[in-house]
Amino acid sequence: MPDLEHDLREYFDELSARVERRVDEVDYPTAPTRRHRGRHLVLVAAVALAVLASLVAVITAGRRDEGRGSGSPVTVEYEHLEYAQRAQLRCAALPGRGFESMDIETWADRAGKRWRTRVTYPDGSTRDVVAEGSPWYPTDHFSRGEVRGATLGCKQSSIGILVAEPGQGGVVSLNPLADDPGRVGSGNVPLVPTYRDVAESLPGTQRDSRGRLARVWREVIGGTTGSGSSRPSIRIAQTHDWYVIGDQVVEERYVNRYAGAGTGRWSLTLVGSGRRTVPGDWFDTAGYRDLGPVQVPSGGGGSVTTLVSHGMLTLVSGTLEMVGGLSTASVDPVGGLVSAVDSAGRVVRSAHAAENGHFSMALPPGRYQLVARSPNYNDGLGQCQSDGALAVGNQWVKGALVLCQRK
Repeated sequence: MPDLEHDLREYFDELSARVERRVDEVDYPTAPTRRHRGRHLVLVAAVALAVLASLVAVITAGRRDEGRGSGSPVTVEYEHLEYAQRAQLRCAALPGRGFESMDIETWADRAGKRWRTRVTYPDGSTRDVVAEGSPWYPTDHFSRGEVRGATLGCKQSSIGILVAEPGQGGVVSLNPLADDPGRVGSGNVPLVPTYRDVAESLPGTQRDSRGRLARVWREVIGGTTGSGSSRPSIRIAQTHDWYVIGDQVVEERYVNRYAGAGTGRWSLTLVGSGRRTVPGDWFDTAGYRDLGPVQVPSGGGGSVTTLVSHGMLTLVSGTLEMVGGLSTASVDPVGGLVSAVDSAGRVVRSAHAAENGHFSMALPPGRYQLVARSPNYNDGLGQCQSDGALAVGNQWVKGALVLCQRK
């Protein structure tokens, strides 16, 4: 009997693995063409159900609860994405090889506060991430498998990575699969910025790579590298587009140009979404590596650094503001030139802040002091700076503040 039970379990597990259940779908069988065939099918179905009921009784009679894996199926939100990247380089390329395309699927159990992203590479190998508590700032998260996407860029330290596999260690989705975690700090900075926070809507509509008409929201980032150092500066131009239908992002594109050195591009395209039903053990983490929690940034001291796992070249975005002075003085965003200075005192990047104070630049990982000058502050002679050093890792840094202190 134990052998029969084992064989039956494997059989039914195989059957269930072939079936992708969807909550909003119903199968309607084709009507039989002859009455006697209908009676025959009903009889066969009745016998099959009776046999199945007996087998289930045999299997379940001696079973014990096997933990989370024996729970009831779970209804989740789902996104299926296609990712592709490429680069045209006129520099010494970074070493290493990897895939330049992959499938990305994410399942979200909002009620249970669990999320899972699975990356499938062209050779069939996979990588998984499970987050608990939040997809952006998990109380704990876990990984299984290896990152096998290509990292494209230049060996030159002032350039580095142009494009790389998204979501390395994080949950990936084009649209929020959890409730908005809110805003922090005196600048009222969103913990999870969306395209509406950083981009502007272009007039008219355009078609994405699948031919869908959409509104395009665009963020343009400009600056230089090597300014003030012995090396010649390189102009940087980065364009980030979101293709939106209604309130749903259906495609995201990014172009990263370093003049004379190369251009990297990536796209993330929505190919499926909706509600699905997954097994009760879908979010189990046996055999995963524990990556620990991700801390929610605080707004202490008026300086806010928001880390968002965005799966792209590390960007730093923030605001240049004039503060202080009389107790009744307001906080005023100002335009100017913002520079990132490394621990050796070298200006690594510079970027212009618009009149609304917004600036963005690309930085390699490290610690930086952000400094700036503005024609609105002491006739451009006074120096503005960030409140302490800014730590830049492999995630997008949002909400950095550079302050011009009034006397």
